[in-house]
Amino acid sequence: MDAQARKMMFYKAYFTFFVNGFMTLMLGVVINFVIVDYGIDYGIAGLFVAIHSAGNVAASFLCSYLIGKIGYRPTILSLSALIPLSYLGITLTALKLPLLLFFFASGIGRGGISNVNNAVVNECAVGES
Repeated sequence: MDAQARKMMFYKAYFTFFVNGFMTLMLGVVINFVIVDYGIDYGIAGLFVAIHSAGNVAASFLCSYLIGKIGYRPTILSLSALIPLSYLGITLTALKLPLLLFFFASGIGRGGISNVNNAVVNECAVGES
């Protein structure tokens, strides 16, 4: 990969991290609306945040497998799609079990983006650190 292509790859990765950060910040706003609109108490809301973090950890194991099987691009596209789909699901249901699954899926999406992006940046920066 030439220098210009690597530079563009870095810019794309930085933008992806930026968007991933927005998704993480939105989680705090979404959880407040879930508490108010669905009448969920703070204990259950804390469980939603914890299960989101568990999804983030699960993505570490899932990403390495998916990258080996289907490659970087399909992995990041499929895991990135989990974020808007899970937020859509959160807005459409007030049932606790589906909400848990949607928060878990958003964590997998978040962790997947971070893991794949880190791997791509690591490959592009070989010998430069």
